[in-house]
Amino acid sequence: MTTTQDKKLTPEVLYNAYGNKAGWVSYQGGQMPTFTELPAEIKENWEAVATRVEREFVQAEPERDAQENVLDLETRAITNQLTSIQYQIGSLKCQLESLQQRYEGVESPVKADTLERTTSLVGAARNALSRCFRDNTIQSA
Repeated sequence: MTTTQDKKLTPEVLYNAYGNKAGWVSYQGGQMPTFTELPAEIKENWEAVATRVEREFVQAEPERDAQENVLDLETRAITNQLTSIQYQIGSLKCQLESLQQRYEGVESPVKADTLERTTSLVGAARNALSRCFRDNTIQSA
């Protein structure tokens, strides 16, 4: 299997790619010469292009891949944390419902205020987490 790194982007390869794309017609409308027919100065220009392409794109490719892998791992870690929080919120909601059932017959201003605030906090946490998954394009694991 041939990879990008196996292929050398020589000035001639790049010039031929340009010629193929342009139909071997120059910007002046005439027939493009072959690479070997080019003047030395033009060949040097194509050498500069090949060097720049090699440095900017081919050599930089493994570094970009490594950066993308790190970002992918970080994104997965955050997604896993959010999923864990989602389960914790679900558990808290179940505990809250159980607490509400236990205190159903008890009348107390402190109880009512505490249950209301707890219900509100659990709901807010759940809504915030849902927004993270929905609005920030974080995909559930």
